[in-house]
Amino acid sequence: FDTKVFLKIYLYGYLNGIRSSRRLEKECLRNIELQWLLEAICPNYHTIADFRKDNTKALKQLFKLFVSFLKDAELIAGETIAIDGTKSRAHNSKKANYNQKKIDKHL
Repeated sequence: FDTKVFLKIYLYGYLNGIRSSRRLEKECLRNIELQWLLEAICPNYHTIADFRKDNTKALKQLFKLFVSFLKDAELIAGETIAIDGTKSRAHNSKKANYNQKKIDKHL
């Protein structure tokens, strides 16, 4: 395969939040706009993963250039956003649940 095909796949995955090679392969088969972009070429997931493994430095540099291009074109602001992914489990038993009537009773 031509390297342009893989770069198109990775840019599409980057823009749509798809990182998995298997999911990228599924998108190549399922998504019409990606089929058009790749001219109906669909490499398998192992080939996509090997390309990523063999060209890590070049891909990092490419995405840095891509982000700087998006900033220069004022398509993104470039602000840092942090999201806390902590999962907590709620406990809402009758004992732990308080409403105004229960609060008044306890007071």
